Amino acid sequence: MAEIAATIIDADFTVIVDATFLLETQRRTLLEMEVSSLCKRVIVHCEALEEELRKRIVGRENDPSEANLQVLEQQLRSQQPISVGEKTLARVVTIGSDGISTTKIQEIRQLLAN
Repeated sequence: MAEIAATIIDADFTVIVDATFLLETQRRTLLEMEVSSLCKRVIVHCEALEEELRKRIVGRENDPSEANLQVLEQQLRSQQPISVGEKTLARVVTIGSDGISTTKIQEIRQLLAN
């Protein structure tokens, strides 16, 4: 994923890398890539209460995701919070379970523009 992202950035395009990135090492691989110094790094951190996550998984119908309750439990056990070091490499925007608001979209656009 990092190689593909670097290729896209080197071609002067914007790239969004979408994954769970539960471990700091996974996030740092992308945050520390050697690409243009003009490359903006923004982490969109999505969070929700555990009961909400379980409810969403149980309520899925015709969903291509492989996630089930066992996968969720493993993710909850292994996830690492965003570290202070990561916050020096990227701006962090946190999105709650209610979705992304217009204000958050504007915040992300502003961070990418500056």
